[in-house]
Amino acid sequence: HHHHHHHQLRRKEEEVENEVNHLKKELQKLNDSWQAEKDELERIKRMQDELEQARIRLEHARRKGDYDEAGELQYSTIPRLEKAALQNDLEQQQQERSVVNDDEHHHHHHHHQLRRKEEEVENEVNHLKKELQKLNDSWQAEKDELERIKRMQDELEQARIRLEHARRKGDYDEAGELQYSTIPRLEKAALQNDLEQQQQERSVVNDDEHHHHHHHH
Repeated sequence: HHHHHHHQLRRKEEEVENEVNHLKKELQKLNDSWQAEKDELERIKRMQDELEQARIRLEHARRKGDYDEAGELQYSTIPRLEKAALQNDLEQQQQERSVVNDDEHHHHHHHHQLRRKEEEVENEVNHLKKELQKLNDSWQAEKDELERIKRMQDELEQARIRLEHARRKGDYDEAGELQYSTIPRLEKAALQNDLEQQQQERSVVNDDEHHHHHHHH
């Protein structure tokens, strides 16, 4: 019986470990995609800044009458940056399935999207942390329960040894107390415990596969 319990405990431990590893991987995936999203937005921001700078430099070059610089900016640098920005917008629109003409609005929309994404990730992380806590708690409860059973078995074992000693010494008061009170009480508790375990196991067996599958989903 005890061996069976130990086996059960090991299996439970493996399940918890697998679940924890699964949650950690999920978390890593979330963090990675979140990082990728941030990097992409940084890149867009840099591109927009570069275009802005090129337009300012063009303005300066015209004022100074530096037509080489102005020509380079107007017919090479700016069109290249605009094309890249446009390309980027098209990709974004395909992803979002929404048309955004206005730069400011576009940037604001991105920022808003980013905030929302951040909240989603935070919620998911908190949810995973709670799940982990629940798993740890139920795992601890299981260990405590098994400790309690182990103590009960030890106590019964000790009582039987004491009974044997009392009989050998001819201490019939002690022997009677143990045989007709202490040992039956402990045996009853152990039996009660076994019945509870069996009931739990039966409901766990029916429920576990479904629950685990459901939880995984």
